[in-house]
Amino acid sequence: MVLIRRIVQTRLDNRQAVAVITDGVLDDFVFQPPASEIEPGTILSGIVERALSSQGAWIVRLGKQRRGFLRCASPLREGEPLRVQVSGYADQGKLIPLTTRLEIRGRYLVATNSRRAVTISGKINDPEARERIRQRVQRATTHHDDALGFIVRSSAMFASDRQLTDDLDRLSRDYGQIMKQGPGDQFTILGFPPSILDRMIANWGDTASLDIVSGGDTFDQESIFEMLEPFINRKAPLSNGGNLVVEPTHAFVAIDVNSGRDLSGKSGLHTNLAAARELPRHMRIRGLGGQIVIDFVPLTDRGRQQVEDTLRQAFLADRVATTLVGWTRLGHYEIHRHRERYPLCRWLEE
Repeated sequence: MVLIRRIVQTRLDNRQAVAVITDGVLDDFVFQPPASEIEPGTILSGIVERALSSQGAWIVRLGKQRRGFLRCASPLREGEPLRVQVSGYADQGKLIPLTTRLEIRGRYLVATNSRRAVTISGKINDPEARERIRQRVQRATTHHDDALGFIVRSSAMFASDRQLTDDLDRLSRDYGQIMKQGPGDQFTILGFPPSILDRMIANWGDTASLDIVSGGDTFDQESIFEMLEPFINRKAPLSNGGNLVVEPTHAFVAIDVNSGRDLSGKSGLHTNLAAARELPRHMRIRGLGGQIVIDFVPLTDRGRQQVEDTLRQAFLADRVATTLVGWTRLGHYEIHRHRERYPLCRWLEE
């Protein structure tokens, strides 16, 4: 069965916003951050300012007002220029997280300087399909920079040889341009991440028939604002009558799962399973990242395993790097998620 998926694009407060609707359900929502923010994926030329020896890290100067935080095992020296990439959004008042492992994202491939090989997405789990794609990409990389490696995205399963080659050529060309530019003594932006529309197409275009809709009033026509209401409020209903309460704090995100008025014997398990299926969607649309602590309704050991299995299955379709850490001694469930999205709550506060 082919899913019907619509990608709806508009501008809100003169910033791009994109929603993804699958079979009438809001699956994703992302918006352009304010101009004061440097988006994750941006490649910069920075200057090493000083070491944080106790943390095995360095502070990197990014122009006159911004500073970044870089963990780096390689020896560096103060005043050294280097290329870095923004790896996530910083918490308010904190340093911008940086990495020297550059990644340039394409429609089907990701070019990286951190590995000199072809790596296949774990979402492609059929051994024969993995080997076929590996051979196709290796043939296409024969005449390209040996210093560059490629990560094959799951969308490559549906790409032609020509599409793979075109994507690879563009990524190699972009990487070459970045290498020519820097680093230098002045703060410079060397490369930008793909637009949010391109990211949504790359993330969601491999398993469904895509319909892209653009225009000034498309969010009203597609009822996007109504669909966003459960994700704007701190309390969101679940399908079985329970609810989630989402509380972003300065240190972590707390999520409380409540069974509501249903006091039957299995209501707790049913509520927790419903929450586990919905959590990836809430994290995507709300732009949640960092440490996330979930207070599920109390469970038996068997129930905990069912909830964890459901969580793992639910996150398979999610594109943001997420680690399911597991149950704590106090019975909470901990998740760590990459901060690659601007939080919806901060957008609403602006």
